[in-house]
Amino acid sequence: MENSRLSNPENGRNNSAAAQISWKVWFELASSSFVLGLTLMIVCMINHFHALSILSAVFVLYFLVAGILSLRMKREIHVFFYVSEVFKILFSFCAVVVTGGILKSGGLVMIGMAGIFFALVFPKPEKAWFLLLLYLGTLTAETLLQPYLTPLVEFSPSQNLIIFVLTLSALVLSLFSFFRTFLKSGRNSDKRKPKNYGNSTRPKAIFSPTYLTNSEHR
Repeated sequence: MENSRLSNPENGRNNSAAAQISWKVWFELASSSFVLGLTLMIVCMINHFHALSILSAVFVLYFLVAGILSLRMKREIHVFFYVSEVFKILFSFCAVVVTGGILKSGGLVMIGMAGIFFALVFPKPEKAWFLLLLYLGTLTAETLLQPYLTPLVEFSPSQNLIIFVLTLSALVLSLFSFFRTFLKSGRNSDKRKPKNYGNSTRPKAIFSPTYLTNSEHR
């Protein structure tokens, strides 16, 4: 692999750029999740929602630790992404159970949903199926458990609305940030390439399959 990189330095630069972009996008997503969790934790602590405060604290701690570790493990950023999305889906399931059901969860059921779409541009998009099935599985479980749930945290109508808006805003911002960076990366990639009218100039995914495949075999 090292010889290949020396013989073709352009590949090394492309892989390095892809890794940096991949990390930047994941870090933006992790930061938005951290801010959402921190805001939710503060709201829950103010209103003495003890069970949800503990869940939110775990959520915040996870993304704080993951963000710090990712600074030193940028080549494994795809692992951080998949693990984080599974964590968010499981968190949303726990939050729905604690609040007494989907309609009473303040939109927390939506946490983890965006990761299904983000996964489609990773080197192994088939893993998006796992996230999709896991998310749909938790939705099904939440629906079946609904009649048997006893809420540990009960939101008032106004609190339910505020937390719903907060969750939806974080979801929209994550999607916007992700696709803005994705499209910007594609445009920059096209500008760096020499024009070749015989080939398609369709922007490639920012998460370079070549980079991550090479990294796994180092």
